Amino acid sequence: VLYGMAPDATVRAQNIHVSQKQQTFVSGGETYTLRIPGRFNISNALAAIAVGRQLGISEAIMKKTLAEFSGVWRRFEVVGSYRGATVISDYAHHPTAVASTIKAVREFYPGKRLIAVFQPHQRSRTKKLFTGFVQCFADADFAIVQEIYDVAGREEDDAQHVSSKEMVAAVEKTGKYAFYAPDVVSTRQHIDSILDKGDVLLIMGAGDIYHLAEELVGEV
Repeated sequence: VLYGMAPDATVRAQNIHVSQKQQTFVSGGETYTLRIPGRFNISNALAAIAVGRQLGISEAIMKKTLAEFSGVWRRFEVVGSYRGATVISDYAHHPTAVASTIKAVREFYPGKRLIAVFQPHQRSRTKKLFTGFVQCFADADFAIVQEIYDVAGREEDDAQHVSSKEMVAAVEKTGKYAFYAPDVVSTRQHIDSILDKGDVLLIMGAGDIYHLAEELVGEV
């Protein structure tokens, strides 16, 4: 059973529409609603629908369940607000996921300034996917890149010299506002100097950067 947006998909999404922090699509003549953003989540929903139809689950139950699903921890998780800005935490840690998550923010929060905070995960991965990382911030207004999160036992010797500082320099060459942060304290300083009320602060990475999102929204 094929699922997706392609014309030959057995379970296909059509008439996709994003508005009021939700997206709708039509599949099999039924209109589905999702409270979570991104084309990737429509694909996830189609996979669930495909399985549900094979098992004989009613369209009504699937529509209700998908409409009520609010997401999971660190997957476009709206953790709260900080200084009047919306704070979102996401596990994205490779270029495609980072770019897709930024695009999803754009769709759900049109017209808002977007500050993307990213902590690369693993130096060898950063080196291999460097070009992709440089390009993935295209849809953000500002990018703050913290130093790479080292993974014990998973790093290669020839990647030890790679730094987020090089990534920021390359991002700046694309014409994007980018800032390097050697540690979380510096990341917080950059955020405080840039963030305005009404902005969206997207904090991404597979390391420990999510603690910062929780810390920010926990402040009174």
